[in-house]
Amino acid sequence: TGNDLEIYHDGNDSYIVDSGTGDLLIRSSDDLKLQNHDGSESYLHCNTGGDVILYRAGTEKLRTTSSGVDVTGDLSVGPLNAEVKAGGFYFSNNISSPMDTDGIRRKTTATMSFDVGSAEKMTLTSSGLTVTGNITVSGTVDGSKLDDLVSVKDYGAVGDGSTNDTTAFSNALASEKGIYIPAGTYRINSTLTVTNKNVTIIGAGERLSILKFMGQGVNGHGLEWLETNANPDDGGTGPVHSLILEKVQLQAGITMTGSPVNAKCTATSGSIRPAVSIENVVACASSGSTGWTQGFNFESCRNSNIIECIFNGTSSISNYGYKFLGRCLDFKAERCQANDINTGSGQAFIVEGTCEGIQISGALVINTKIGVDHTTPNMEPYLSVLGSHFNTRQVGIRISKSEQSIISNNLFYADTENPSACENYIGVELLANAENDFNSITDNIFHASRTNNGSAVTEIGIKIHHGDSNIIANNVFKVF
Repeated sequence: TGNDLEIYHDGNDSYIVDSGTGDLLIRSSDDLKLQNHDGSESYLHCNTGGDVILYRAGTEKLRTTSSGVDVTGDLSVGPLNAEVKAGGFYFSNNISSPMDTDGIRRKTTATMSFDVGSAEKMTLTSSGLTVTGNITVSGTVDGSKLDDLVSVKDYGAVGDGSTNDTTAFSNALASEKGIYIPAGTYRINSTLTVTNKNVTIIGAGERLSILKFMGQGVNGHGLEWLETNANPDDGGTGPVHSLILEKVQLQAGITMTGSPVNAKCTATSGSIRPAVSIENVVACASSGSTGWTQGFNFESCRNSNIIECIFNGTSSISNYGYKFLGRCLDFKAERCQANDINTGSGQAFIVEGTCEGIQISGALVINTKIGVDHTTPNMEPYLSVLGSHFNTRQVGIRISKSEQSIISNNLFYADTENPSACENYIGVELLANAENDFNSITDNIFHASRTNNGSAVTEIGIKIHHGDSNIIANNVFKVF
């Protein structure tokens, strides 16, 4: 009617114009197709009672199906402001709470959440991935490798210096897995005690991984490791567990009355496998008014090693740096340091009990009363002190009862830190016991040039009260 529907050609283009009321209906008794002029290229194909297909340059790109839409090629979707459902899976934008179904949720600009069963299970941020629940690894990845070393933070440790991380550390140590301590300061309010278990602790570095002890716990100790298996002759096997400690700092946040590490084996015999190995560990105070009263303590720890460890004492608090007692056999201390130990007897190293074969090499001892004090009640063979530097107030090395010992290539300084309070000094002293035989004291340098402002003092390089068949040779004495 009138111009409601027009079909015409204007000389350039062809037109179908519906300017009347109502809809424009195009009906077909079969499929409806939209093609180019010769039918060689399709644009749209509407199947009767079936799919609708869209083409680009004659190639199918999108098809509607009874279950949804199939897309050939990539699909680009602009910013979502509401939920989009795809095959029962939802995509949501700017939704802070978990969805009521499975889906991917953009929580904030830099946070994506994966929700399963109305619960947030995995969150992806710019800093990493957080998973709630268990992770099952299969396929070509060896899932057992995940057990090789676990972080103490996996057990709930925080490492912020104020949160109490004692329980997290205790649970981690009970697992007997290798424990990694990431950088941080971990507050420990009690002794970490481990009995008859293997312990492996590795930190990120002694300046980074700090255990700060703020409670006395068991006898004021920091870490206490106990091995109670009996001697083989008593029906036991001897030590069957080990303590490995590396790259951590054991810090006294208060005046701790015990040791940073107290390691004790009940058995005094067994295999030659090491019970204890400690490397790059520092024990120190958090301030000048706190500190460890005792140093590292080892009882009957056979064939063990401490390497590049440091005991930073507090002069008014600390009694000793390292103690070997019980039946420590062939224990090696390599490149260890001790300083500022002037309370009690003030030794850097103490050898007690029935220890033999104690080897100290490359040690640095500064501002202590005594460097090495060998105080065994009976004759015990082979104390070896090599290549070390002792700056002590009273004695460099003192031996009570020992034979076949070697003291060589050391530097002994009489401490001059407080000229008004200098004390009588001896570099190496063998006490008056008949068993002090067959010892070698060679190639050492003794230096004592103190200016004492107080009472007169004596300075002696080597003093032997008793001994047979000892060798003293090639030593240098300066300003005695």
